[in-house]
Amino acid sequence: MTKHPSHQPNLYTDDFYQPGHWLLKIRQSCFGLLGWGVTAIPLIMAYLIMTRTTITIMGHPIRLSVDHFTTSYLAIILLFCFGVAGVVSLTLVLIQNRKRNRIVEQWPTYDPLKAKHHEEVLEQYISNRFGDQSYRQSIRHYTVQPEQNLPTDELTTISKGTQLP
Repeated sequence: MTKHPSHQPNLYTDDFYQPGHWLLKIRQSCFGLLGWGVTAIPLIMAYLIMTRTTITIMGHPIRLSVDHFTTSYLAIILLFCFGVAGVVSLTLVLIQNRKRNRIVEQWPTYDPLKAKHHEEVLEQYISNRFGDQSYRQSIRHYTVQPEQNLPTDELTTISKGTQLP
């Protein structure tokens, strides 16, 4: 059994669960409901086609002359699709549980702590070179002195090493 560290930094960010961000929450909730609708509507229609002999759409009755072969063929296709979706879902759940239990080595793709430190280092460098942020945002015209010009790879060097020159 593996030991879990008592305190771990979060290696992900999700604005949906942060306070505020109401437009993001509304938009993502609408997309989620739309996804469920896109899933449910074909299933409801398939159910209606397989169980009814007539359907009334906008006041016009439509006679469904579907034989047993067509219904069983559609049922086999639907069962196969549900089987594939179930296998994929179970596989992803097992992989996620193994990662959570630290059985599989994890490689974070984005580290917000490192990104925050990197942002602070660059902001400090730019503030030392061109003045603090409030000053930079309050002036309309700024003339860069020749000694303030950045060499071609200066920001890349700072970004890779995250140290101030």
